Amino acid sequence: MYSAANNFSLSTLHREYAALMSLPYYDLAEPILHPQLSKNSNVDPKEVQQTMLAYSVNEPQAVAISSSLRTEGFALIQGYELLIQFFDSPFAHKY
Repeated sequence: MYSAANNFSLSTLHREYAALMSLPYYDLAEPILHPQLSKNSNVDPKEVQQTMLAYSVNEPQAVAISSSLRTEGFALIQGYELLIQFFDSPFAHKY
């Protein structure tokens, strides 16, 4: 006789629940709950090249980083390695 079981972790569910419960205490709760698209900012090609060299990223990632620094409120950048590099940088401590 065989049996099957579906095993999964609840850690993701707990993390999401904790984030939702703490939302009223965030400074950015209002922009998170009522987001608005920001205007497309034109990024200087020299700044993109400097960002590419500083973080060892490709051009689209460099544009995303440079644009996010000009965005009011908050900006989401996809990519684990990119976020680790950015948060370890001096830029992360300015904002």
